[in-house]
Amino acid sequence: MKLGIKKIEYIQSALCRDFSYYSRNSSIKLSGFISNSLQELPFTQDSASFEEKWDKESAGGFSSIKISGVIRANKEEYSDTLQQLFAGHFVYVVTTVSGVVYVIGSRESPARLVFNNTISALSTSEYSFTITCESLHGALFVEE
Repeated sequence: MKLGIKKIEYIQSALCRDFSYYSRNSSIKLSGFISNSLQELPFTQDSASFEEKWDKESAGGFSSIKISGVIRANKEEYSDTLQQLFAGHFVYVVTTVSGVVYVIGSRESPARLVFNNTISALSTSEYSFTITCESLHGALFVEE
């Protein structure tokens, strides 16, 4: 099932507490595992989608999560941030258009971002991005 996304935030996985022990479809309080403030990923409105699939293999079930979208930004200012997200280990907090909030990734299973510079002008660029994560607990629902 694909969901539209209203907001994507991120934090380095090293700044999160361990929550790999949560079971499938668990819910958590955001303040209970993040030890710092979140930064927002400025994606283009109505361009991002969230999809989670559960697969089973001989060792058990696991979740495959895919978030994709487009970022239009000043290439001089934003290319360094994308390079850091590409190279690092991050946890993402996703708010859907219906207001439901999910945590994607953990210290043990960080989410990965890849991007392509699809349009390049003199001062701005358009980047398509994909965030993927495989984990045993899947997307965790955030309690209010």
